[in-house]
Amino acid sequence: MRKPFALALVSSSLLLAGSLFAHSPKRGAIMPPLNISQPQEFKYQYTLCVCSIFKNEAPYMKEWIEYYKLLGVEHFRLYNNGSTDNYRQVLDPYIENGDVTLVDWPTDHSKLARKAGWVWFTQFPALTDAIFYFTGTAKWLAIIDLDEFIVPAHQDDLLSFLEEYESEAGVLINWQNFGTSGIWDIPPDKLMIEVLTKKAKEKSSYNYPVKSIVRPERVNIEGTCWCPHTWDYFSGYGWILPNHKKWRFGEIDVSKARINHYVHRSERNFYEVKVASKERMEGKKLKKDYIRDWKKSCNQVEDTEILRFAPQLRERVFAD
Repeated sequence: MRKPFALALVSSSLLLAGSLFAHSPKRGAIMPPLNISQPQEFKYQYTLCVCSIFKNEAPYMKEWIEYYKLLGVEHFRLYNNGSTDNYRQVLDPYIENGDVTLVDWPTDHSKLARKAGWVWFTQFPALTDAIFYFTGTAKWLAIIDLDEFIVPAHQDDLLSFLEEYESEAGVLINWQNFGTSGIWDIPPDKLMIEVLTKKAKEKSSYNYPVKSIVRPERVNIEGTCWCPHTWDYFSGYGWILPNHKKWRFGEIDVSKARINHYVHRSERNFYEVKVASKERMEGKKLKKDYIRDWKKSCNQVEDTEILRFAPQLRERVFAD
């Protein structure tokens, strides 16, 4: 049976993670030892921050940043991986306001030929850099992509959601993969979350992967069990879902939170951007039947849970 994209990606991630454990975020230098395996008291500058690596995401940035600011995120550390669009035009006001730190993070193209080369030699070191940077500076760090929107089920902000996980090293949150909803382009006067409302079925294997919100000082970035979705913790901590149950790949829990993963965005983005991006990540051409199945599977059911945030988000995004 052919693995869906998400299953294949994370499974390969878990197998390959150990190859980079001794290297720093600066792509090669050995990291200074982190003496944080024992409990310490930190005077945090931030309660909740976000890190992400991006390339040519300018049309989607403002909605994503404003959504997370609405839900309580205080700072963003964003890694630019060779963008050629107008990302600076979007980000400069946030940089000037102190909301965003922008880091240029180019790809070492000599390593792209290796299996999952971009993940392990570009994405992974960038996110490790963020964990290292926010240790002692941020209480919580959400490690996500620009097409991922964390949706708390019972609270209107993420800080309230995270209160019950204070004693943990992190919480893992499942994807709910959203498709194109048959929309060729997102209208300029609409939010993406308003028009993309069809997703994969809740228990679909496309929704097996998780992403992490972590306490940076409790992440062992010199460990061997990492991938860009889950991170190694110091002894005494484990991977848990929002229901506090131990996470195993294939478990899906959206009882308290989920990630709306707008994996395809519009039809245009799916065919012109996403397919090519996935082929680059996997290092091979995708078969036509796979592309059709991937697209169809993510447009199965209607889900409007996130729309309770739309009125306030519209005010923020279209304020000008």
